[in-house]
Amino acid sequence: MSASSEQVRKEHFRQMNAFKDDPAYRTLDGYEDRVAFFAKTVGRRWEIDAAIYDDALNILPPLGWRGDTFYMREFLFDDITHKFSREGDRYFCEVAFYPPRPGPRANPAPIDNPEP
Repeated sequence: MSASSEQVRKEHFRQMNAFKDDPAYRTLDGYEDRVAFFAKTVGRRWEIDAAIYDDALNILPPLGWRGDTFYMREFLFDDITHKFSREGDRYFCEVAFYPPRPGPRANPAPIDNPEP
C-alpha cells in the first residue's frame, strides 16, 4: 500500500527538519561546530511526490537548475541546502552541498580606454 499524499508531505517536512531533533544540534557552539554538524547530514535522501517537487520549484527561483534537478535557494547552513530531483516518475529530496559557482571570466584581451 502506498503512502497518501498527506503522509508523504508529513514525512518530507520531518526529514527536512530532522536536525532539530538531534541532541547534538542543541549544543553547537560556533561556526565550525555548525559546519561539521550540517556536513554530516549531506547525502541524506528521501522520496517525495510530484506535488512537493512542484511546490519547492515554485517557492523561490531555483538555483543550479539542470534537467530535472535544482537546488533550494534557502540554505540550511553555509553552502548546504536541499536538492530536488526527478528520476523517471520518481521524485527525491536530498541534503546537499551547493556546487561552487565558477569565478568571473578573465577578459582575454584588455580593453583600451584612452584617457579623455
